[in-house]
Amino acid sequence: MNFGELLGYCMVLFVFSGIGPALAQCECPPNSVEQSILEAEQIFRGEIVSAKVAEDGSDTIEFVVKVDEAIRGNPDKHYRLYTGMPGSCGIPVQLGFNDMFVLGSDKLKVSNCNGSGRTPYMEYPLLATAIKLVDTPVSDARGTQRLLNEAFYGNSERALIDEFFGLVEQIDPLGIKAIRFADRIEYRGIVVLFTDGKYESVQIL
Repeated sequence: MNFGELLGYCMVLFVFSGIGPALAQCECPPNSVEQSILEAEQIFRGEIVSAKVAEDGSDTIEFVVKVDEAIRGNPDKHYRLYTGMPGSCGIPVQLGFNDMFVLGSDKLKVSNCNGSGRTPYMEYPLLATAIKLVDTPVSDARGTQRLLNEAFYGNSERALIDEFFGLVEQIDPLGIKAIRFADRIEYRGIVVLFTDGKYESVQIL
């Protein structure tokens, strides 16, 4: 990293660390995150490898992400992305920061309001699987079965799987709803079975 890059990155840290000007509260439109995720062309998880304040005077952070995992679409290996300052719902930008990025109609501009850069590490696997399930064709019962078998294990609590299907319904509110019973959940031609409140298996109806 040369001196110019270092200076630019220090300015990014100054803005997002709270040392700089007071951070205004970001308010996203209702359901903006869910709608953006549903309509996005590319969704991936990646690591921020460089960052600087944009030189065009637009109060924009410019940063490069190395893609680690594709969730939707066929993303490139690297992306040069842009985000606003915190008061305009920009995402936190730090070298080594690894999170989910959602690219839709704004192409290379990301924000908290489109679902980028806001997923706690422990919540990410559930959200990523929910997005993949939404993208799985309704007629593909075996694909749905395989996805759920990869995501959940014998010690998974019923509450976690109820939360998962809640995420699916938030992302795709007009899609097929899961039908919940005391010992099972039926969804898209498959049934998730439970024993003593824990995940047992997924079977095709």
